[in-house]
Amino acid sequence: MKISNRQKGQTLIETALILFIILLIVLGIAEFARAWYTKNSLKNAARQGARAAVVTPGLVDINPTTCPNVSVLINAVCTSPGVKNDGRTTVAIDVVGKSGTQTAVPGDTILARVTFNDSNFFIVGGGVWPWPKALNTTEEASMRYE
Repeated sequence: MKISNRQKGQTLIETALILFIILLIVLGIAEFARAWYTKNSLKNAARQGARAAVVTPGLVDINPTTCPNVSVLINAVCTSPGVKNDGRTTVAIDVVGKSGTQTAVPGDTILARVTFNDSNFFIVGGGVWPWPKALNTTEEASMRYE
């Protein structure tokens, strides 16, 4: 059986179309997994920051600060696995309680907030791709100060 040149061209076009769809699916899965990992890392970092703040005596409010920072509490968050320590991550630790002061007293709640903003997070994003180029997320964790 002889294959004509027209059938060879048809096979090439079909392969190109299918490869584009497969590439789109594979890249989408990889980018979603990377974004999910970053989100989970930030959540764990917020928990670690809240935990460090709860055991730190004489805690005062820490205004939003960018990683890296010299503060022990901020470094507890900034050095967590998976957290970008290059200025894209902002950490805030607040005392939420009845005391009305910046110093935590037993019974107050410590709130750790980690914000990640990266306008070029996704390797392939924006334009023809169905997902954005940026990743902006905020994760929070709170614990009771004893």
